[in-house]
Formats: sequence, structure tokens, C-alpha cells
Amino acid sequence: MDKKIILGSLFRSKSLEYKKKLEFIEKNQEFENYLTEISKLSIKLAKMKLNKINYQRDELIKKINYLISKKTFYEKYYTVKNKCMLCGGSGILNGKTCKCFENVIKNNKLEILNKYLPIKDFSFHNFDINFYSNEIITGSKRSIREKMRETFEYCVSYANNFSINSPNLFITGKTGLGKTHISASIANVLANKNFNVLYFSLPNLIQFMEEEKFFNKTEFTPLKNEVMVYDCLILDDLGTEFINPFSVSVIYNILNTRVMKKLPTILNTNLKLSKLEDKYDERIVSRIIGNFIPIRFFGDDIRQKKMICKER
Repeated sequence: MDKKIILGSLFRSKSLEYKKKLEFIEKNQEFENYLTEISKLSIKLAKMKLNKINYQRDELIKKINYLISKKTFYEKYYTVKNKCMLCGGSGILNGKTCKCFENVIKNNKLEILNKYLPIKDFSFHNFDINFYSNEIITGSKRSIREKMRETFEYCVSYANNFSINSPNLFITGKTGLGKTHISASIANVLANKNFNVLYFSLPNLIQFMEEEKFFNKTEFTPLKNEVMVYDCLILDDLGTEFINPFSVSVIYNILNTRVMKKLPTILNTNLKLSKLEDKYDERIVSRIIGNFIPIRFFGDDIRQKKMICKER
């Protein structure tokens, strides 16, 4: 089906939105797969009209918008189109993606992350190791601060050298020890390096998937798919979710799918490895113990120390 017919059947042909989409698609042949999908959906819609089935047109348009925008980010592309002196706004330089377009993609990824956590507030640069005590860890000759410095340096190296072959991490420790700060800092670095990274609270993710499954809230369907394919998935608050057959199924499916695809996953939890069996069934425990590197955070709640410093 002709591109103009595909888009023209869904958007007013005189609208600026339509013209932008058509212009962008014609200049970027890599999106032919999207057009094929759109064509199938358009044919489906036409058949349903012939059968006089009450089809929700808005849902189809929403799906098509998602397919087009998933990789193109065309709206942001147009904000830089006439500003790049290297590519003249085409987004292509010497047969490769221009830096201006890469920056658009990077900024879009940071915006996605900021929807679920203010990533901009977390970085390795504002992580202060001095909040950790010099007290010697029980059964060890090393101090809490020394151990946390080693953990910090490992996480910095993990982020700086990340690849889709990087290991899974199981970050554990009591509340207020900086687990969220460290994992969010990793996400920040990866997004700036143009990796697809998603940071989510596990209880919230399960809630969204419940709403998609049982209440047909289709706005969460893309999220459910992305969880399984992103270069890096960071799940916070493991162990605080309500345990029922659905939540257990969601957790297992995420872990199992990503382990089988060998996609790096980071789990944050207050649970110790030894306590996993008290919370989860053996399938989940087996996936975590057998496929994740444990990283333990030591010390007392440093949030209180930070609050005291701010009050002074």
C-alpha cells in the first residue's frame, strides 16, 4: 500500500502533523517495517468497516503513532532539523546517523527515565562516600566506608563499560544506604551513552501490568513489551510488592525472559539473598541466585545524616 494512502487514511492530509510524518518516513527507509505493520492495520480497519463492526478508530491511530515514534522521535527531530550545521537537518552524515539526531534520541531516553524517577538528581558525581562510617564490619577487617568505596567503584566501572553482555546485578541492603542513588546513576550514564534503559519500581510495574491485563488499559502495552527487550532494565523495591499468583507470574516472566535473552537486569531490594526463599517460589529464587551478581550495601541510614547536614 502506498505510503501516502496509508497515512492519508488516518490523518487529515492537509494537517502539518501528516506532512511531517510523511516527509520523515520518505527520507528514512529503515522504517519500512513500520509501514508494513501500519498497512496490515489499515486493511484490518477497512475490513471491519465493511462488516460494520464498531471499531475504536482512536486506538488504531494511537498504535500507529506509537509504531512511528518508537524509533523516529520525529517531533524532537524537527526541533533540531534546521540547527545542525553538519548534516543540514537530515539527521544523516556520510551515510551514518548524525550527532544531532543521536542527541535527540539521548534526550528522549532521559525524558522517559525522568517520568518514573528524577534521574537528573542522581549521578556518581554527587554520591558522597564520606557519609559511610569508618566502623569495622563484623567478621571483617575492613570498614564500612572501605567496602562501600569498593562497591561504588565497581558500579562506576559497570556503567562506564556497559554492554549487552554485562552481568545482572542483585543490589541488596537496608533502607537508606544509597541503592536507588547508585542504580539511578547507572541508568543516567547508560542513557547518555544511548543505551535503551528503563528504571521502574517493581510494585508500580506490576500494577500497570495488572491494569493492562484486567482493565484493558492499552497505554501500558508498549511498556510491557519494552520491559522484555530494553538493553538494561532496573527494577527497584523488589520484595515490597504484594505477592499473589499474578505478581509472581510477572516477576518470573520478566526474569526468565531477560535471562534467556541474556539482557542485563539490575534488582534493588532490602532482602538478603538468604531471605529470598521466604518470599518467592523456587523458580524466581533459582533465577536470581544462578544469574545475578550479589552486591551488598553496608552501614546505617545515610539519609538521616544528609538531613542533619542540610539543617546545619
